[in-house]
Amino acid sequence: MIKAMLWKAAGTFSPELLRWYQAYQFRRRVSSSFSSDQRLVRERFYPKDKVPFVLSGPFKGMRYIDELVWGLVPPKWLGAYEVELADIVEEIIKRGYSRILNIGCAEGYYAVGLALRDRACKVFAFDIDPICRAQSRRLARLNQVSDRICVCGECTHECLENLIDDKTLVLSDIEGYEVVLLDPEKIPKLKQVDLLIEIHAEPSVGEAIQTERLIADRFASSHAIERRVACTRDAWIGEHQSLWQDRLSRQEISNVLDEHRPKLQTWLWAKARAQNFADSARTSGPQIG
Repeated sequence: MIKAMLWKAAGTFSPELLRWYQAYQFRRRVSSSFSSDQRLVRERFYPKDKVPFVLSGPFKGMRYIDELVWGLVPPKWLGAYEVELADIVEEIIKRGYSRILNIGCAEGYYAVGLALRDRACKVFAFDIDPICRAQSRRLARLNQVSDRICVCGECTHECLENLIDDKTLVLSDIEGYEVVLLDPEKIPKLKQVDLLIEIHAEPSVGEAIQTERLIADRFASSHAIERRVACTRDAWIGEHQSLWQDRLSRQEISNVLDEHRPKLQTWLWAKARAQNFADSARTSGPQIG
């Protein structure tokens, strides 16, 4: 009871200090669970202090940091991270958005990767985790796209409404807060733009499937919605055997690519019916590198 009261007081009177504490505590847990896999991939693929870079996928060639991040680094280095969305990422690049609002950007994988692939877009990257924000800025500098990436803290209804223009993509990965933030009743402009939403369970709603239904219902009349479901990495491992076979065993590559997602992890790719980028899409650039 007393501990809960102290946490509540810290969140009220010093929210940023609390977020720094939570960020460090989270990374301690990540380190204890996954740092050995990260070291293994670092040693086998990037010897002699070579700067890591993405080895395959839509962001192939993007230089990357070697730090503890919000999640796992090896799948991003290898290019297998969220492989379920690889074709959607290519579609996003071809559609030619003027702004990309990446809410829950973590260390900047999508924010920086999309800025590299589409040199004409402006990216706004939001995260409440202060270490994530510092890492996103570092990753942007490493890839020389800092001039087109604005890293911000919490994203509010007002902020989102003000930033949306005619050619905006909203990319959301906010651990269940999508139920609160992505509400077209509070942000009418959401009905006019495309959204890629990672779905999470939200306590006030229930299981993740209930969250998904709620979000899908909100945009059913304004968007064409495609559902993606998490899959194994077996197909990727087979297709990219030449990339890893001389460096890792079959068991090791399976371990380092495991993103530890819920079995029913889903994403919603919602394209606004009123928008049609096909005729006006910019020609996308080549693969990075």
